[in-house]
Amino acid sequence: IEFREDFECSEKREKEKRQRLEEKEEAPPNDFMQISLVPDVAELANPTKDNEFVRRNRIHGVYDNALDYLDTHFRLFYQDFRRPLSAAIKAFVSDGRETRESRDKLRTYPDCQIIGLEASSSEGIVYRLKFSTHHAIKWEFSKRLI
Repeated sequence: IEFREDFECSEKREKEKRQRLEEKEEAPPNDFMQISLVPDVAELANPTKDNEFVRRNRIHGVYDNALDYLDTHFRLFYQDFRRPLSAAIKAFVSDGRETRESRDKLRTYPDCQIIGLEASSSEGIVYRLKFSTHHAIKWEFSKRLI
């Protein structure tokens, strides 16, 4: 019985290895550690092919090494953040103003700046923003940034 279980495990590993070789994953075009965490205006307007590159998340099997794992998950996270933001900005710019439809996807705040980004074990990714205080937004009652 023990030999059979070992054989089945080794057979499964071989199958996963063959599957990865058949998929022939493309190597990333750039080092993910060189991609800015906060995309700039140019990247949001016209993303570069290098920063659009993503690989599939492996659900079965193992990654070849820790860097492949980090590269894959960083790029997936980056695209989950950047793509909707980029699409909402393009819609806003093409309309020339905030519409009810664009407001559902993107809120605009004049004179707002991203001044920092940090990771928190309890909160996840935390963005530090700086808002202008001369607009009549009652922040203590607002749920806009939740």
